[in-house]
This record gives sequence, structure tokens and C-alpha cells, in this order.
Amino acid sequence: LEGHGHVRHAWERKGDRELADNAFADSMKNMMKGIDVKLTGKPDKDFVLMMPPRHLGAVDMAKV
Repeated sequence: LEGHGHVRHAWERKGDRELADNAFADSMKNMMKGIDVKLTGKPDKDFVLMMPPRHLGAVDMAKV
């Protein structure tokens, strides 16, 4: 524990917050590209088309 009782991430200790911010922004851009699908008008099918990019984006963000 450091500071006021909270655990700091490795990138905070190294002063690399900008790198983390950029990595988050990149993961969001990639996720949004994947979500940009041609909708079919069928809610169930459209949901299935749009969910994998969202979940993969969440995994990428968790890795950051």
C-alpha cells in the first residue's frame, strides 16, 4: 500500500500514466471498429454481431 491507503498500479509507480491512457484509448478505438457492423434489423442477430467486439474490448482494457 502506498499513499493514502490504496494500492497503486505498476504504471503509476513508474510515472507511465500517459502510456496507460494511450493503451486504454487504443483498446476503445479497436472495440468501436469491431462494433461498426451492418445491422440486419433482426435484434437477436444484431446483438450477436455486436457483443464479441465489446467483450474482446473489455479483455483488452483489463490487460492494460
